[in-house]
Amino acid sequence: MRQVETIILGGGLTGLSAALHLEGDWLLVERESRLGGLTRTDERDGFLFDHTGHWLHLRFEHTRALVEELLGDNLLEVERRSAIYSFGRTSPYPFQANLFGLPPEVVRECLMGLIEAKMAEAVDEARGGLRPSPANFQEYVERHFGDGIAKHFMLPYNTKLWGCKPTEITADWCSRFVPRPSLARVVEGALSPPQSELGYNTRFVYPATGGIETLVRRMAERLPEERILTGVALRELDWRHRRVTLSDGTVLGYRRIISSIPLSLLLASMRDLPAEIDIWTDRLRCTSLKYLNLGLDLPRDETRAPRLPFDGVHWLYFPEERFPFYRIGCASNAVASLAPPGAASCYVELSNAHDVSEVDVLESVSRFLIDETRTLESRKQIVVAEFRRLSHGYVIFDEHYDPARAAVLPFLLHNGVCSTGRFGAWVYSSMEDALDDGIRAARKDGKGE
Repeated sequence: MRQVETIILGGGLTGLSAALHLEGDWLLVERESRLGGLTRTDERDGFLFDHTGHWLHLRFEHTRALVEELLGDNLLEVERRSAIYSFGRTSPYPFQANLFGLPPEVVRECLMGLIEAKMAEAVDEARGGLRPSPANFQEYVERHFGDGIAKHFMLPYNTKLWGCKPTEITADWCSRFVPRPSLARVVEGALSPPQSELGYNTRFVYPATGGIETLVRRMAERLPEERILTGVALRELDWRHRRVTLSDGTVLGYRRIISSIPLSLLLASMRDLPAEIDIWTDRLRCTSLKYLNLGLDLPRDETRAPRLPFDGVHWLYFPEERFPFYRIGCASNAVASLAPPGAASCYVELSNAHDVSEVDVLESVSRFLIDETRTLESRKQIVVAEFRRLSHGYVIFDEHYDPARAAVLPFLLHNGVCSTGRFGAWVYSSMEDALDDGIRAARKDGKGE
């Protein structure tokens, strides 16, 4: 039996980042034939499609330096253009700060709801903060944004995204990802068009050519091929004797494991777990992600130049129930190399709250592109339409989320397994977080920080 100091399970960004920063003996195991995990790019008839939107939002100096070193002059920096489509019109993101142009009764309902929420907050502060923390996401939204904003965007959109009631989700995930503008900023955004972008991701970077998988290829080029196994999966992890059995029958001993595979799958591979740990294996919930890749042949204007879809917006959010999708992105609006000249590369993320046939989805998308936004003139201009599914989309922050992680992750770490990354640590995180998680894991000794 071969002994390996560190086995890396999963060849996505976290695993590759860990490998780049590890010293000593290590072996990376990836079940797919290609490295990258979700950070991959597929080519179809000249169109490049990532596994939906993969934009690098960099806020740490060390991860920015790593990305810049890896991509060199093949790096673009883009100012975000995102919007919301509701009531038959487009409004800048985020909804709560950009009410201008919506129907007057909607604007009034949103403003009055927010004012009432702010007044309730001020009364609570004057009384010494006696209100308990919001018990779930719906309470969080109604407390901080009011009933109007909750009704017209926050609750319906997140129901479509998560595929469950907002009362089933805790509010722990949203402090970084849900902007909370001041009352003055909301009023300004209701009276006039926006002057600046809000949110954690107002700018992002991306490879100028080759799609997001270019980043993965640059990372892989720096790693010894003989230390990477692809097309091989974890079959069993013997945590007591520190051995792993792979799908090809290979048995490896280890001192330490860095795992970025889904936490639920990791636990399922481990035998004889203590009851207080095993109980969580089937209680870790996540959404799957079904999406549609679209290649569009764009109409020309009077100069014969192609018209950019959605006036150049990079992605649109759809809160309304009538749409069976919650987001449409046009990646080539941000990075032109992702589509052939005169064409557009788009993706449509389908709602987890719907069970709609692919035929009906394509019909709904076509009506939106042709009838509502006049992005296209006919369905013949949809030259690529391919549905895809990812088994893991977003982890669900339900009542089991915190106790599961509090029990499982320390147990694993105590037994030499650092489970990290988006699905390894079972968190809501970005690609930058994945890179940083790999760096941090490489600096641990398997016994703790």
